[in-house]
Amino acid sequence: MSKTKTIGSPHFEMLFIISNKYSENELPPILEKISQIIEEKRGNITYSEVWGKKKMAYPIKGMAYGYYFLHEFDMDGKNVNELDRLLRMSNDIIRHQIVRVSVRAIDKPKKEEIRAERTVFTEEVQAVSEIKETAIEIAAKTKHEEDSATKPAKEKATEGKTKESKKVDLKDLDEKLDKILDVDSLL
Repeated sequence: MSKTKTIGSPHFEMLFIISNKYSENELPPILEKISQIIEEKRGNITYSEVWGKKKMAYPIKGMAYGYYFLHEFDMDGKNVNELDRLLRMSNDIIRHQIVRVSVRAIDKPKKEEIRAERTVFTEEVQAVSEIKETAIEIAAKTKHEEDSATKPAKEKATEGKTKESKKVDLKDLDEKLDKILDVDSLL
């Protein structure tokens, strides 16, 4: 499959669903048949993507699942109508849609790159959240230990009543967090 655009031909994207009555081993001949139909209509497939077996929003022809595929191709506009007609007559494809697009898949960022960046970002956010939660727990524990060490026995008895009314000073908490999160002190 070529990844170059045919000069002067419009670019199209086709999403189609193959019936769930086929096993994954039976899909390659069906995909080859669809590719041959596109090539017979003087189309040039520039990009293909397998989305896999997915649950459909609503049952189609009594089936709740289908195999989703995406093809991008270059083809004359006159031939797209004929391709659409042939795909509608196919028993293998239960739904399809062809749209004209201006941005080709090879110009778009790769799906894997976007997913990898998103995963790294999510892991970083989770790590920062865990560190922050730990720092808050340590700061609260330290504050509690300092308070309990300096209070006489009588004040400890009334501590439960007054503890709810006291608020932790945010500036002290921020200073302790900065101290705990200081990279130089960790090394």
